[in-house]
Formats: sequence, C-alpha cells, structure tokens
Amino acid sequence: MRAIKSRAWKIDWHCKLPSKIKVYTGRGKCFAPYKLALSVQQEDSLTVFWKFYSGAESIETARKDLTLLKKRNELLDKDSDGAIEAVWVDNCCAVRPKIHSITGPDTLVLLDTFHWQQRWDDILFDKNSEKTVTFQKLMRRAAFITEDSEYARAKAFLIRRNKKQPSPSEIYKEAKSTIPPADMLEKRVMAVIHALMQKDLQADQNRIISSLTHEVPTRFFKRGAQTLNLIMNQLEHVKKGCLSDPPDYKLKIFMTNPK
Repeated sequence: MRAIKSRAWKIDWHCKLPSKIKVYTGRGKCFAPYKLALSVQQEDSLTVFWKFYSGAESIETARKDLTLLKKRNELLDKDSDGAIEAVWVDNCCAVRPKIHSITGPDTLVLLDTFHWQQRWDDILFDKNSEKTVTFQKLMRRAAFITEDSEYARAKAFLIRRNKKQPSPSEIYKEAKSTIPPADMLEKRVMAVIHALMQKDLQADQNRIISSLTHEVPTRFFKRGAQTLNLIMNQLEHVKKGCLSDPPDYKLKIFMTNPK
C-alpha cells in the first residue's frame, strides 16, 4: 500500500466499524477508544491510507496524516512532484480551503457522488416505496452518461470476447460512465426534478378529486420548504462543477490494462 502512487484522493469517513474495535487492558477489562475511521483511495480505487481516530470528523483531525501522505507521494512520484490533481470528499465547499492548504491551490476539490445521491433521501415521501426506487434510478441516469467513444470501445471489446453482437444493455454494463460538465448535468438533473414534481401535482389533484381524507404515499417528494431548500443546495454543487468529472488533461480516471 505504501508503494502506490496517487494522482487523486478519495477521502471517506466511517463510523460503524471503529466503535466495535476494543482494546484489551486486562482480564474482563477493555474499552473502545475509537470513534471514526478514515480511508483514502487513489484514482484506480486502490487504498493508499487508512487509520482509526478518536477525535471529530474533520480535515483538521487528519491534517498531519494527510500532509505526510502528500510527502510520501512526492517521494514516489518525482516526475510530477507528487501533485494531487483532484480530491473527492463529502463536504467539498466547506473543506476546500483546508484541502488546498495541504495539497496546493491547483487541486480540484470535488463532491463524492455517493453522498450527493444519498442526501436526496431526506425529501423523499416514502423511502420504501417503488417511487423512491424510480427516483434513484432516474437520478443516476441523469448523473452518469456513456460517451460515444466509450460505447464503441465496450461494444468492440464484447464482440472480441464473445464473438457475437452484444445487446445495448450488455454494452452499457461493460462501458465506463462519466459525469458530464456542469451545464449539461444541470439540465439533466432539472429534467428529472421537473418531471417528478409534475407527477406530484397530478397525484395531489387526483387525491382532491377522489375526496381522500387520509394521507397515502403517492408522491415522490415531501411538501414544504425543506424540499425546496435541499433541491437548491444540491443544484448549487451541480452548478459549481463539484460533481463533474475532471477534464482528461487534468486526470486520467480509468487505468487501462492491456491484458
């Protein structure tokens, strides 16, 4: 792990496992000193660092270790001076200045797509309904696209491997998706939100017409200001480019293995 170079960091905090780690101090005596765990992966999803912490979840808690990790990368990758081109975190805009103080001002600080998708759950009317599953699928399709060149590569690869024409679903499963630039991504996300809000409006009208007196889970989104505020906050990250993949001249995301 210590010999792996990085052009990018994917930083994620964990809280379930650390509390289960016990330290033995004698017969029948032990305590749980850890509250958090930090893992860092590089651009090809290889782990380059992990550690348990007893402090709060913040960049300051891990500043010393991240600084040493940057120095380690400088020793491993002398050709590019160990530059970290991009860092993915779950609170990009809040920690961007702190990340820059460690990696330098040229580093892109981006939002982890998993956490962005997960935050939509707070405004969904019923998390266990089929409409929630539909929303999640539509939002994933809005966030990820398969470029024409990648579609052609995946199709040619499957033809060579299987000696037959693959179906579109097989091609999309093999292809690597990317997150488009901010302007395109905003249009795709807004298209999903507008379509589902229109469905919610129709559901409310049908409920009034039917004179239903009890609440039924027929909506996609909850009513109220919380929903509008969260949508605005989510779109702010989209407009700023926090979700979009780095340009190819900045970072080569996918490792090509000729074998």
